[in-house]
Amino acid sequence: MDFIVKLPKTPQGNDSIFVIVDRFTKMGYFSAFQEAGGTASVVAYLFYRFICLMQLTRVKTNLSTSFHPQTDGQTERLNQTIEQFLRLYTKHLQTDWEELLPVTLFAYNNRIHSATKQTPFYATYGYHPRLDLSLPRGQA
Repeated sequence: MDFIVKLPKTPQGNDSIFVIVDRFTKMGYFSAFQEAGGTASVVAYLFYRFICLMQLTRVKTNLSTSFHPQTDGQTERLNQTIEQFLRLYTKHLQTDWEELLPVTLFAYNNRIHSATKQTPFYATYGYHPRLDLSLPRGQA
């Protein structure tokens, strides 16, 4: 779990990205949010909810050390990928990055990962996503 903070504020008021990586399947999850009370309060809130969910579902957690990127290189690498994708595809003012998050997430989760030799999506769900890219008749 990590954060990408201090991004240009979007029209929706968000300026940060919450990033999670499944260490087994390499599946990435991320969401935009507003860093209103500072990252510390957001971390405390999300961490509390995460721990409650893990206890409720009886999942054993193995947490990494805070502010020590070497313990969570996987998430740091995903952060670099997200930042590079957004840097390449955002418009001049860079306030449209939030609109690109779903495409960024889809692109990341559907490329073959070097460690698993399969896509994170396939490793998680056991099938590849179905894309209907056909156009209506008469349009080309």
